[in-house]
Amino acid sequence: MLINGIPYRSIWIDEKNQRIKIIDQRKLPHELEIVEIKSLQETKKVIQDMYVRGAPLIGVTAAFGFALAMQKNSSMEGR
Repeated sequence: MLINGIPYRSIWIDEKNQRIKIIDQRKLPHELEIVEIKSLQETKKVIQDMYVRGAPLIGVTAAFGFALAMQKNSSMEGR
């Protein structure tokens, strides 16, 4: 979507700091709030509290959260 001439997606990786960012859909259409996700726990919160909506976006958000968790620990220990 284009907001004030700037293109946005519902979820993306910020190239500057490699952080995951989403548009908080609870605030739309009256306010645009960008939320940064830094952990699997934060991913769970944004899905549970409906910051993201719709099956495809929920699935993609979960995949990004899983990728965050794998960056911190990709071992098979503790399964």
